[in-house]
Amino acid sequence: FEQARNAFYGGEYVEALQLTDQALAQAPNDAALNEFRSLVLFSLGHYRESAAAIHAVLAAGPGWDWTT
Repeated sequence: FEQARNAFYGGEYVEALQLTDQALAQAPNDAALNEFRSLVLFSLGHYRESAAAIHAVLAAGPGWDWTT
């Protein structure tokens, strides 16, 4: 996940998505990973897929706050 975040911060969104998907293969129910995946998808312009991902996260509980 840390590698995915570093890739994201560096503007490497495709790599960030690949790394996030790898992390999700290990922990598919991790809310933070799924929320981050939604952010990466949004950054790639995949708005519908991003919305679907974040909807599932928010249906299960509150999402990130500003500090996160």
